[in-house]
Amino acid sequence: MTTSPSWASAQWPWDPPPALEDVYDEATLAALDAGVEPEREDPAAVDEAPVAARWRGSLAGGAVLAGIALGLREVFDPEPDGGAMIEVLPDPGLQAVDGVTLYFVPGDPQGTVAVVRRRLT
Repeated sequence: MTTSPSWASAQWPWDPPPALEDVYDEATLAALDAGVEPEREDPAAVDEAPVAARWRGSLAGGAVLAGIALGLREVFDPEPDGGAMIEVLPDPGLQAVDGVTLYFVPGDPQGTVAVVRRRLT
């Protein structure tokens, strides 16, 4: 059984944590010893986001709000011509033809008569 390189250098169970002096400066250590919150620099000046990050955030938020607005407009104010229209037309084979009259007898082909009149023009 072999161990991975990351575990080979580790002490069991874990490496000891670094000393507080290595992590904090003297003013922060003094504030921690006194039991008060350390003074911090002006957060607006320290953690100000770059211009590109603010621009991307406002662009993404604007795109989401625009999508919501367009969706709500479609729901509450639909286009007047929106929607499918179905037009039913009669079968053209059933329309009358000028000069032809058919007397159809179902089930009796010999009883069916077609009268054709000549058109005089």
